[in-house]
Amino acid sequence: MKTVENIKSSAKKVLATSLCAISILSAGLIVPSVAPNMVSTPFAVTANAAIANGVYCVGSRGTQVQYIQWNLNALGFNCGTPDGIFGNMTKNAVMSFQRAYGLTVDGIVGSQTINKLNSLGQTVQNKLRKLGYNVSVDGILGPQSTNAIRDFQRRNGLSVNGIVTSGSTWSKMTAQANQKTSVKKLNKSAVLNYANTYCNRRNYNYNYYNDNNCCNFVSQCLVAGGLPTNSTFRNGTSAFIYIPSFISYMQNNHNVKYISRPSASQIEVGDVILTSSSHVMIVTRKSGNTIYANGNTNNRYQLQVSYFYAVLKTSALMN
Repeated sequence: MKTVENIKSSAKKVLATSLCAISILSAGLIVPSVAPNMVSTPFAVTANAAIANGVYCVGSRGTQVQYIQWNLNALGFNCGTPDGIFGNMTKNAVMSFQRAYGLTVDGIVGSQTINKLNSLGQTVQNKLRKLGYNVSVDGILGPQSTNAIRDFQRRNGLSVNGIVTSGSTWSKMTAQANQKTSVKKLNKSAVLNYANTYCNRRNYNYNYYNDNNCCNFVSQCLVAGGLPTNSTFRNGTSAFIYIPSFISYMQNNHNVKYISRPSASQIEVGDVILTSSSHVMIVTRKSGNTIYANGNTNNRYQLQVSYFYAVLKTSALMN
């Protein structure tokens, strides 16, 4: 004998299926696309009958379906090419998603499934933003978000596929986002003390690169002030010793602002300045608009600098 709950559940499933079928028939199997800039909220309701009832199933078409497909693929539920057409492959992906997250497994995307897709999308995007990626937090894991996921995977030596649940992508992303959240302000005095102490001699706890030691030295200064090290940023790694990797790491992991061709008024003590694309120093003193910086290569102690190729605003990380 069916329980009341089973009857209610069956009724809801029949109703959802009926609404989806009726709406598709009334639309002649064509659901108008919704331009992204017309969407006020992720997976927003539109005037189309199928979408107005918040129900998507086999036969539904349109931008809203494409949004669903983007999220399914990015979350590891392969529905094939996100073409905006809700076919059997999308249905199977939806069912796998529903099963994984404890939802009613019917292959029909109603409000509960949409809300779950949306909340997971926003969670991913919030972590990406903590890691310095400029993505919108709208719950839609479209090209902007998946490109950021791919970049994160590439930087961390992972399989580059744009799938956030692939391999250790999610665990690494979560760990790095949490680490960034917990980073305390750097001790500026400690940074400057290290810069003034080791600008003309080697710290044997670190590798040394002769005439190419500038980025290595700047990284050491920041670590002395309390910047955390990890598998990506530590003695000997690319992000520690090579300028392009160092810049990318500071931007993506600590949201440090990069300014090309800055004026002296934009530079503060504690900033990392580039005097060319291949040389960095750390600013240790400023008098008016006169900038003095230290560098380990060629024993540069409070050298007056008048040309600035760029600046990394690392002073913003310091107290």
